[in-house]
Amino acid sequence: MTSDDFVEQSNSSNDEMNRSSRVASSSSSGKDAAGVYGHRERRPRDYQGDNADVDPIRLSKLIPVAELDPSRYGLKDSDRVPLRGLLNFADDDESTEIVDTLRSLYCGSMSAEFSYLETEEEREWFARTYEAVHREPIADETRRAVAREMLESQAFDRFLARNFPDVIRCSGEGAESTMAFFHELFELSSEPESSLRELVLCMPHRGRKLRGESEFPEDAGATGDIPFHTIGRTELGMLYNPSHLDSINAEDDAAEASNRWADKVLNVQIHGDAAYTGQGVNQECLAMSSVPHYEISGSIHMVLNNQLGYTQPTAKGRSSRYCTDLAKFVAAPVMVLRAARIAIDYQRKFRKDVYVDLNCFRYRGHHELDDPTLTNPLMYKIINNRP
Repeated sequence: MTSDDFVEQSNSSNDEMNRSSRVASSSSSGKDAAGVYGHRERRPRDYQGDNADVDPIRLSKLIPVAELDPSRYGLKDSDRVPLRGLLNFADDDESTEIVDTLRSLYCGSMSAEFSYLETEEEREWFARTYEAVHREPIADETRRAVAREMLESQAFDRFLARNFPDVIRCSGEGAESTMAFFHELFELSSEPESSLRELVLCMPHRGRKLRGESEFPEDAGATGDIPFHTIGRTELGMLYNPSHLDSINAEDDAAEASNRWADKVLNVQIHGDAAYTGQGVNQECLAMSSVPHYEISGSIHMVLNNQLGYTQPTAKGRSSRYCTDLAKFVAAPVMVLRAARIAIDYQRKFRKDVYVDLNCFRYRGHHELDDPTLTNPLMYKIINNRP
């Protein structure tokens, strides 16, 4: 039973007609009317993501969601609501406190979509875990480590921009928070109690094309990337994607499928937002991901949502609201920010795909020789005015 069960949705004749035509009955396997097989009443947690402030360069104001207004359900601010037995709440509380808590959890810079997960066990686990992690304070040591990595990333990009102004680099400026995700991912995967022995990263098309050889002349005093590294006792493999095609993801899925019984390999696929929605191979991989004798027990997908496909803004690049909406094809949950721990725990427990949608931006446009103020003037007015 979740903390949203105390709300009774308003009845609309149109809504009722739509619901009655789509509701699916529960099955003996534990599936209920939620998920891709049917329809379930939307509850406050379901609407919170609609009003989440996750976009660092928002071009329009957030529109209030009527379903999150307590007065819609006949509740006054001072009314106390019984909450006994509901997830992550005390026995009772004032309606304003409940709404404020849910808004702080789901309407800030971090949010999640999981109401369409197929079983009650998954939905309750996700709500419990997500809200617990959100409330958990971040240790000062972790804050300093992540801040140092983000600053080093930014300093390195600025060094390259200053010394190589006429070279296309496709920098990480505007997406430095990616370092926080990888910091936690590597820390968790190398813990002594972890069963993982190999972490395979599929690089995005904007990543470097790792070929297992140095990118510098043999007589140069420098070294390039190599395809295998070690994090503690966990081996890290890195696979490169040719251009923006995302074709390496299918190859990585096949490799993981061959090791699925070992339970020691974790597949982490990193995507660009435009490439993920635009390349059909991603839907094909999801369609095959649970087919008998091919199942890969789930991957972690990290989407670098920099809101620009070449020079095309997201509103003109896809029909869906979110670049990760393809996740609903296999009822996979989606999180925004501070999500590495939840993603690993969910994948390890349920052996399903899970998505992290990292909202960011491209500080210098498509690449360093581009002038994005010509193709997207409003967006880059906001970016260039950021402190």
